[in-house]
Amino acid sequence: MPQVGLWYVNLSDSDLTWTAESAQMSFFNRFEVGLSHSDVDASKATGEGSVNFNTITAKLQVIQPGQFGALTPAFAVGYMHKDTDNATKIPDAVPGLGGSRLYPDDSGDDYYVALTETFYDNVGLPLPVTLNVGMRWTKGYLMGVDGFGNDWDNPYFASLAIGLPTPKFVPGHMALGAEYADSSDVGEDRLGREMKTSRMYDIALAWLPTPKLTLQAIYLNNGSDNIYDGLEAGQNPIKLGDGFVLSTQYHF
Repeated sequence: MPQVGLWYVNLSDSDLTWTAESAQMSFFNRFEVGLSHSDVDASKATGEGSVNFNTITAKLQVIQPGQFGALTPAFAVGYMHKDTDNATKIPDAVPGLGGSRLYPDDSGDDYYVALTETFYDNVGLPLPVTLNVGMRWTKGYLMGVDGFGNDWDNPYFASLAIGLPTPKFVPGHMALGAEYADSSDVGEDRLGREMKTSRMYDIALAWLPTPKLTLQAIYLNNGSDNIYDGLEAGQNPIKLGDGFVLSTQYHF
C-alpha cells in the first residue's frame, strides 16, 4: 500500500527551513521501502546555498504485533541510505587542506531496531496508547544533512502516542504524541573539530479527518543554543534551537 508525505520545518533560532517530500510502499504488511528528498536552507547563517538531502529506506517487521500473545510487541529492523550535496569546504588558507571537503564523507548508512506496542483493549485502557522504543547505528552529523563522520554511534529513540477523545463536530480522530532522539557523536571533521548532534524532542498534535489522511502540527526542540552559537565559537554547530513542523501524509 503506497503512502506519500509532505513536511515543512522552520527552526527560526537558526534561520533554517527544511522542506521534504516522501513516498513509501509496503508489501504484505511486513516489508516497506521508501525514498525522500529534502531541501535544507540555512544559507542566512552559513552564507552557502541550500542542501539537497536524499534518503532511501527499507524496513522489515520481523515480529508482528500480537504474534505470540496479546502483549507481543512488533519488532522491526531497518536500513537508511543517506546522501547530501553539502559543499562546505575547508578555508583556502589552511595548508594542505584548503578548498577540500570539510566532513569525511557525503553519504552514509543508518541501521536501527525498534519495538512497538499498542496498549488499549488488551490491558483495559480507555484510550489507545502506542509506545515505540529503539536504537540506531549512525555516522551522520546533524542526521547526515551536513555530512558523515568516521565513527559509529548508537543513540536510542522513543515515542509515545495517545488517542484523544474527539468532539462530535470534528470528523475523524485526533492524537497527541511525543518523540525523543538521543544525542550522537560521530568523530571529528578534517580540522579535528567534534561532529556532535544534540538530543531532540518534539510534541505533536495529529488529526486524522479520514482513515487515509493525517495532518500534524509539531513543536520541535534541538537544544537551547542555535547554529550561530556554534559558528561564532569556531565549532561545528551541535544545537539548532527550536521551531515548528507541519506535515501531511496520505495512505492510498
